[in-house]
Amino acid sequence: TPRRIACLMLVPLITIALSFTNDAHYLIRFGLHESYGGGLSFVGKTYGLWQWVQIVYSYILMTVSIGLLLHPRMQAHGYFRDQTRALLWSLLIPFTTSLLYVLHVSLSRHMDLTPAMASFSAVIIVLRVLRYRLFEIVPVARTCVVDSMSEGVLALDQHDRVVDLNPS
Repeated sequence: TPRRIACLMLVPLITIALSFTNDAHYLIRFGLHESYGGGLSFVGKTYGLWQWVQIVYSYILMTVSIGLLLHPRMQAHGYFRDQTRALLWSLLIPFTTSLLYVLHVSLSRHMDLTPAMASFSAVIIVLRVLRYRLFEIVPVARTCVVDSMSEGVLALDQHDRVVDLNPS
């Protein structure tokens, strides 16, 4: 509903506004400094109070998203399970990278690899969209119609391999 969307957008909109005005209150970050690691220099920072709110909020949303993907779709068969796996990996890769960085257990404590891993995840999604038409409504319709049938349904590919079946 529009009200739920507005509620979900509240923290990100506040974060954007606070980012633009950070020099007045330092709620996003402060204490920028030069940091060294592995023979390289980096810009180090200390997160402000609101940045921690935003981080926790983002991690909660990611965890809920992963849970929603895991629950019903991992019971799916073949093609649909592959789609779900691609989405899960595209969420888990940047989520895990970000979590490790924030907890200071990253491969590189001084460099946040999350943007690079998010780009890698975007490539996974683009390849799936182009190759397997990832976001078509067909899987949802298939689940509603085929799984509710009392007769058994078995789908084969061109090599006579089972690619889908219903619980009957």
